[in-house]
Amino acid sequence: MISSSRSVAVVAQPEKNFAVRKRNKSNSLLASSILRLFGHEEAIYGVDFSPLGDCLASCSFDRTIYLWNVYGECNSFGVLRGHKNSVGSVRWVDNDTLVSCSADKNAAVWDARSASRIRQLKGHTSFVNDIAVSKNQFSHMAATVSDDRQLILWDIRTRHPQQFFPHRYPLLAVALSSDPDVVYCGGIDNRIYVWDLRKGSDSPRLILVGHQDTLTGLDVTNDASFLCSHSMDNTIRIWDVRPFFQGSDEERCLTILRGASHSFERNLLRCRFSSDGTLVGAGSADKFVYIWDVDSGELQYALPGHDGSVNDLAFHPKESLIASASSDKTIYIGEIQKTE
Repeated sequence: MISSSRSVAVVAQPEKNFAVRKRNKSNSLLASSILRLFGHEEAIYGVDFSPLGDCLASCSFDRTIYLWNVYGECNSFGVLRGHKNSVGSVRWVDNDTLVSCSADKNAAVWDARSASRIRQLKGHTSFVNDIAVSKNQFSHMAATVSDDRQLILWDIRTRHPQQFFPHRYPLLAVALSSDPDVVYCGGIDNRIYVWDLRKGSDSPRLILVGHQDTLTGLDVTNDASFLCSHSMDNTIRIWDVRPFFQGSDEERCLTILRGASHSFERNLLRCRFSSDGTLVGAGSADKFVYIWDVDSGELQYALPGHDGSVNDLAFHPKESLIASASSDKTIYIGEIQKTE
């Protein structure tokens, strides 16, 4: 579990000094069972593991994206610069390519190897709040949502928008699944919109209702069966989004999870499923990382250590590791033990 105790400092120097505080013998390929990463100069809003799990990306209010080696001492091996405002979300497309979104009204595609921007994705007219990539390995699709009330779909091989989905209210969260024809989004009207791309932008296939406040995070399992949502009503909900669900739309909400909380800061706190779909985790304004068992709904971990709001987390794709990003300008990478 992540802890707030601190000891040895290890310094790496890819661009300037970065400190990693460590302790405890590791059961994974990490240098230690818990690592704290330093480098960003402002609050960190997003974090994501690469598909192979050997690299980590983080994005921040300081307008940068940091690239970290996961194993060994977790040193930073690159800094991506180019956004002109806060970077709110970052996602790996494959082991060499990332996408990001920013309050500068743009998204971007990056080459991790050269630490350079491949192209900008221009189409929004206000802050871009979230970006998602398809979990289908053969897809090149990304989706962005914005304060301009638009959901935009992109083929990241080009710089031009592919489809626009207008909404009545600003959108804050988006998710794409392994089903190439389905996209999920939500925002300040408390609803989750499920769009079928084959039917165009006339009306959503499904609207999930239940949250009592703004949606800030969405994620879908790798098999496209279940969706998790994080809201300023201080709940995380698990939804059955299978197309042949037997029941009413109201019955699609399977579980309501409590523990993670929002605060007056009203940060966009995210939620994530583990790669096998058995765990769901969420950031929280109370400085903890919360992780629940999906089937039972029982809280498995409430992990301390951060000194500020936990804004995002990511599960490692292959090992029992999590990474968390915080307004305290640091990232934790730590081992967890999955219950049988």
